[in-house]
Amino acid sequence: MRMETDLKEGRCKSCNEPIFWIKTKKGNWLPVNRRPMEVYPVQKGGHTFVLVDGSTEQALPVERMRYDGIDSVVAFEAHFATCPFADDFRKKKR
Repeated sequence: MRMETDLKEGRCKSCNEPIFWIKTKKGNWLPVNRRPMEVYPVQKGGHTFVLVDGSTEQALPVERMRYDGIDSVVAFEAHFATCPFADDFRKKKR
């Protein structure tokens, strides 16, 4: 798969899983799982996914959706959605 965005290989500091760091359109680096997935964008209830162009979408994997006329896209799931230690990296509310 050819990437049209900045992408770096790495490992999660907490769970040691191989990840990619992908640069979003806003210029932030986001850790994502290495396996691209086919997803459907949704308005509510999805996870954060990053498309290969660096844009972000709230989406659900195709196996969790019924087809409702929305085209699916290929994207990477944010690693925070699957890392067992994600809470360690969340900012504390003041």
